[in-house]
Amino acid sequence: MARFMPRYVDVYASDHPWAFPLVRDYLRQFGIEAVARPNGMSLYPMAVGPLAGFRVSVPEDVHQTALTLLAQAIRDEVIPGEVLAAADGS
Repeated sequence: MARFMPRYVDVYASDHPWAFPLVRDYLRQFGIEAVARPNGMSLYPMAVGPLAGFRVSVPEDVHQTALTLLAQAIRDEVIPGEVLAAADGS
């Protein structure tokens, strides 16, 4: 029987690359795996501006929980950035 990788959904974005460890560790507290994807590619050895940022993706089956947790953490100023969709599904 073949194992399939879960589908990942973007839930968070930030222009601060240093924020990913905060977000990853925060979600891990709740048993949610998170992966980072860069916002874009650069022709130069170092990305700057919006291309230096990243998006965080989580498995689709837990994305609503992750959105809710991240929205609350941002409101509480625990982490910077923004969620990519409304936590209430709107």
